[in-house]
Amino acid sequence: MVIRSIFIRFYTTTLDIIVFKTPADNRTDYIKRLIGLPGDVIQIIDGDLHLNNILIQKKKLEISLNINCGKEILETNVYEETLPNGTKYIVAYRREGTMKNSDRFIVPKNHYFFMGDNRDCSKDSRFLGSVGYVNFNNLVGKAQLIFFSNDSKNHSFFKFWKWNKSVRMDRLFKKIR
Repeated sequence: MVIRSIFIRFYTTTLDIIVFKTPADNRTDYIKRLIGLPGDVIQIIDGDLHLNNILIQKKKLEISLNINCGKEILETNVYEETLPNGTKYIVAYRREGTMKNSDRFIVPKNHYFFMGDNRDCSKDSRFLGSVGYVNFNNLVGKAQLIFFSNDSKNHSFFKFWKWNKSVRMDRLFKKIR
């Protein structure tokens, strides 16, 4: 019980990137940003994230990204979002056709709500049938470092002899924030 209390207190103050097992199969590791704690209310209204009926401030940055999303390339706008506790992080929203409105999510007891930073290309807690609310028992830990990054559009991870064309060297051993 003490470990659980320490774990919950640590994550409730930092709202970091967390590794967890998906509830759908309890085997697959996902890595997403912790957005909602037990009892929190999360909703997207007119393209803006709301946490406990408070609009999460977002500031558009002067950069845009093209993000690979399956077989599609998304043109995105990049924003800095600031949570009520002052935590800031960078997110990307699809330039055309971003999610404008979502259901109202109320995080159940002993569960957490996660969202990917690539908001329109992320299977996360908004999809109740596949990820949904994540039980405390599915949490693995805090992600701190990108150990390896491969661009599967260029070549498969398993074709190590072609890593010179697929490994994203600029992401290796990069600290996650």
